[in-house]
Amino acid sequence: MKKFLSVVLALTMVLCLLAGCGSGSSASASKSAAASASKSAAASASASASTSADDAVTAGVADGVSKASNLPDVSGDKTVNIIFSGGSFQSENEAENVFTQMVQKLSGGSINVEWHQYNELGGDLDVITNVQFGDIGMGISSPAPLTTMLPNMSVFDAYYLINDQQQAYDVMDGNIGQQIDKDSEAIGMKIVAWCENGWRNLTCNKEVHSMADLKGMKIRTMENSLQMAAWSALGANPTPMSFGEVYTALQQGTIDGQENPLGIIASNSFMDIQKYLVMSKHVYTPMPWFINLDLYNSMTDNQKAVYDYCCQYAQQWQRDRNVELNTTILADFKAKNVNVIELDDATIQSFQDAITSAKVYDQVKAAMSNPELLDTLMK
Repeated sequence: MKKFLSVVLALTMVLCLLAGCGSGSSASASKSAAASASKSAAASASASASTSADDAVTAGVADGVSKASNLPDVSGDKTVNIIFSGGSFQSENEAENVFTQMVQKLSGGSINVEWHQYNELGGDLDVITNVQFGDIGMGISSPAPLTTMLPNMSVFDAYYLINDQQQAYDVMDGNIGQQIDKDSEAIGMKIVAWCENGWRNLTCNKEVHSMADLKGMKIRTMENSLQMAAWSALGANPTPMSFGEVYTALQQGTIDGQENPLGIIASNSFMDIQKYLVMSKHVYTPMPWFINLDLYNSMTDNQKAVYDYCCQYAQQWQRDRNVELNTTILADFKAKNVNVIELDDATIQSFQDAITSAKVYDQVKAAMSNPELLDTLMK
């Protein structure tokens, strides 16, 4: 099976190159989206912004190394080689860079990380499947593509149940995150960090202050039945579409809006073609890091201590950096006169009431292996 998947992955990458990475598969769409995000970010970023990002990584590595106390010397241990498939938004990319440099330094090179940026090894599901079978050592993914493998990930499809930053961290670091860790180990993987993509917000070409304003609006969503059900409950017309097609679809009016975290909205220049940024904060998206369990267990106990420290440091660093960058992005949008709409508590409550009435939370529980986890969150 491992050899078969390796061959399929290799053939897919070759075909993508020959076809110009079209949108015919989830992997191709993700690679196309990543390339688009990367090019867009590069085109819009100033030299000072690039320097700031480099400085942030350099400072992060130095801080992480300086705080590494009582770690064992593993420089003489057998070398462990890890292929690491990374993501495509700024705080995540920077945290991966911090982790890669730290683990090389603190292990004395006995943990060697081959880092592949911007989803270049494939889309989320492709990468995590290959992590499961050991053809890729480490990878990251948002929850939605993984719900068939890890049904309890569906908890992150429940709109308006995680309502503030600390609560999000409590969910990932508490019983829910620990159960999903166990689920992952049962299928050959280990979650080594819970990073974040953050709150998803709506962009569109009309003002939205109530459910009435959403009625009939064609909103691009992921191909996720639970999230589509939530938007339908709010009166919108959810339209699943591969990410690589979204910008053109917005330009051509095929869809009226889309929803993503601020980092993705900024790096893909969506506000150049959308009139309103609605701070809906309808759902929170984590970005867990996975490692193949056999690969992890092949490390010595001392190597695991170094590796675990680097993962946990990178997790906290990425969370803090993501919050910082989102604050900067929002301030930049406002400075450029982007129409930013903040929804009041009464409107948010009406959205949650509509989702409850439509029994969407019941659908989420039905999709989970441990529905009681959602009950705990709802309390």
